[in-house]
Amino acid sequence: MSHEITVREDGTQEFFAAGSTPVWHRLGQRTERAVTSGAALKMAGLDWKVEECPIHAEVDGGMRRIATHKSIVRRDTKAVLGVVGRKYRPV
Repeated sequence: MSHEITVREDGTQEFFAAGSTPVWHRLGQRTERAVTSGAALKMAGLDWKVEECPIHAEVDGGMRRIATHKSIVRRDTKAVLGVVGRKYRPV
């Protein structure tokens, strides 16, 4: 998967392009006209939400919460997208 485009189990390809030039991988949705950012996210299948989740570590046989960081998780797939500092806020 050199294109690094997520393809969901239902076959949806999470990608969008605008303009008349074809994309090399031929995946996702295309339009020749300009669209709003919200419409582009929806067309690309990227209109999913994220949630902040606490991080825990095993210490001396027990679980301890790491208060300085949290994980960012996709709500639809529960995939962990990354670990960020406690002050980070998703937009």
